[in-house]
Parts: sequence; C-alpha cells; structure tokens
Amino acid sequence: MLDVKQIREDFPILNTRQHGCPLIYLDNAATMQMPQPVLEQLVSHYHSQNGNVHRGVHSLSQKSTSAMERARERIAAYIGAKAEEIIFTAGTTDSLNMLSQMLEPTIRTGQQIIVSAMEHHSNLIPWQELCQRTGAVLTILHMDRNCDLDLTQLGQLLERDTALVAVTWVSNVLGTVNPVGEITMMSHAAGAMTILDGAQAMKLPEIDVTAVGCDFLAFSGHKLGALTGIGVLYGKNNILSQLPPVRFGGGMIRESQYAASSYGGVPQRFEAGTPNYVGAISLGCAMEYLQSVGRIELAQQEQILTDLLRKELDAIPEVTVIGTPNRPCGVMSFVVPGIHPFDLGAMLDSQGIAVRTGHLCAQPLVNQLGYDSVIRVSPAFYNTEQEILGFISALKRTIPLLKGEWT
Repeated sequence: MLDVKQIREDFPILNTRQHGCPLIYLDNAATMQMPQPVLEQLVSHYHSQNGNVHRGVHSLSQKSTSAMERARERIAAYIGAKAEEIIFTAGTTDSLNMLSQMLEPTIRTGQQIIVSAMEHHSNLIPWQELCQRTGAVLTILHMDRNCDLDLTQLGQLLERDTALVAVTWVSNVLGTVNPVGEITMMSHAAGAMTILDGAQAMKLPEIDVTAVGCDFLAFSGHKLGALTGIGVLYGKNNILSQLPPVRFGGGMIRESQYAASSYGGVPQRFEAGTPNYVGAISLGCAMEYLQSVGRIELAQQEQILTDLLRKELDAIPEVTVIGTPNRPCGVMSFVVPGIHPFDLGAMLDSQGIAVRTGHLCAQPLVNQLGYDSVIRVSPAFYNTEQEILGFISALKRTIPLLKGEWT
C-alpha cells in the first residue's frame, strides 16, 4: 500500500486553497500535477547545465545533450522499447499528426483505416485528413452496450484490405482499458499496422510495447508529471527506418547542399530543429519518479479510488454514470439530467473541487452516447478516499441548489 500522505508532500499544489477551500484536484486525465523531484530537476538544469543540444563542443551543450539522451533511455526502458525508437514531439496530438504524414506514402487508394468510436479528436481527425488526401476509407469500430470495443466487428472489418488500426489504450471519456494486445494480434494477422493513443494509459503497470507488439505508441509528458509541450512517438525501428521525415531543418540532416539534402538516421531524422530538451529531461525524471513510487502500487491506489467513486456516484439517484466497461481505469464521466455540466463544474470549482466538463475532445463519442457535454472525474494516486468522499458530499449539496430544490 502506498503512503499517500507522504506522497502528497511531493506535490506542493495539493496543499493550496482555491476560492478559500482546500483544493481537491480530480482532473488528472487533463494533466497530472508535477512532483517536487521534477521541479527540482528543472531548476537544477537551468541553474547549472543549460545549453542547446547536439550543436556544441562546449561543456553546457554536452551536459544538456547527455541529460536528454539519458532521458530517452529512461523513457525507452519505461515502455519496453529501444532508445532509438523514441522520437520526441510536442505531445500526443503532435505525435499522431506527424505519424499520419509519415505514413501517407504507404497508404493506397481504397484501403481501409479503422479507428474506434471512443477516440479523442487527436486520434480521429489526423486519419480523417489522411483519408481525404489519399482516397483511403475511414471505418469506425463500434462499442457494445457496456462501452467496450466490439472485437467481433473488428474481425469482420479486418477481412477488408486494411492499412492500419488506430485505437486508444484507455478512453479519456469512459475509462475503458482496451485489450490492445488482442487488437494488435488481430490487426497484424490481417496485415495491418496498429497505432495506440497512450495518453491516458501510461501509468498502467503493463505498459510494454514489446509485449503488446504495437507498431506505434503516442503519449504526452504532462499527464505523467512532466512539462507541457513534450511528448513521445514510439515506433518500431524497422518501420521508422523506412519512413520519410516530414519536418525539415537543423539537426536532422546527414548532409545538405544547395541542390539537395540527405537525412540522418532514426530518431534524429524526425527531430528537426531544437528539440524540447528540457521537456524531455523532465519526462525522464517524471518516469523515474513514478518508478520509485511503484507502478503496480500507484495503479492499485488509483483503482481503489475509481471503485469508490463508482460506488458513491451510483448511489446518487440524480446521477447517471456513463458506461460499465469490463475494465475501468481512473476516468469516470457522468451527467445529472436537468443540470448543465458547465454549471455543475463551476459550482464545484467554487468549493475548491477541480473536475472537467464538456465533450472532452471526443465529441463524436459523447454525441453518440446521447449527450452534448458531460462531467469527468479522474483521480490520481496522490488523491485520497477522503477527497473522493468530499467531492461526493459537495455534489450532493450542489445538485439541489442547481435544481432549485433548496429550502
């Protein structure tokens, strides 16, 4: 069991007050708070070793370069990859957009691209655009009534010529943990590549791209306690080495002449310009912190909180929790019929409680479920059972106020 009280000391923001109330931060699916070791690493870097990477013989440049490449190695180890398979990007959205451009030469007119019904816009729109550019056909993999993906339908869809299957590892709306290993095996058997959106999944203890077998994985640093503006695109080396760069400039060339240029190897050929090396260092440090906490233990703590949240929300008659996935994880969305989620979110904020409202950048999914907007609660391992119960108490107080039923 985690010593949550001790862990909370690593997150100074959790001891602040909002609107005069103690902060209860339950918007971790949007961004995780930054632990003290990462904050200290950032200060230390800027105090003593900051210099642009890969471009200098002077000591500061070499120190920064070494720190960034050590971070690349840590990140690779965290996900079960090789260091050369880690491409630094600006985040999950950037990774998937870049990948859709990299893969464009491999897509044939009439081929099928499969995405699931539960995708974030970042794992939907790039493939819509790719289909428009190439003449490929976008097909939606649907869910069952519990909000789990329908793998029977996937098997049927894969009977057609399919270029790739793009799915989220964990839904940012439903908290569904998808069986990505099985999806990958089915896709590969049909000759299709598998692309995973790992933005919400990277604290799962089973994250291992070698075991899963996926061809690509995209994720963001800020959801793990690192800086915003840093992300990763993992790709199998044998595939990346065959793909063209889509961004050009310093740092990615082998040789450049006025007439033409040639490009470096993987991953440098995909990292044009000055990379967000400080962000990369922060991500390596954040992953090291999560490892020190214990990935199994923190996942267990988040599951305890998720189970408690589900139990308490189900006990409120006015609340409708969305979905009953076979394996939920750390994210839960609900509505209160007759109350707009924005109003409820604002009232909770006035009591120091941070939750997310809206279509959660998954508008097709939310609309398919019958809503325009929802409320999402997403605890992290540094949250407590008392905070979950505090949120529930505030919710019970707020619903009658917004319904005009106070006395």
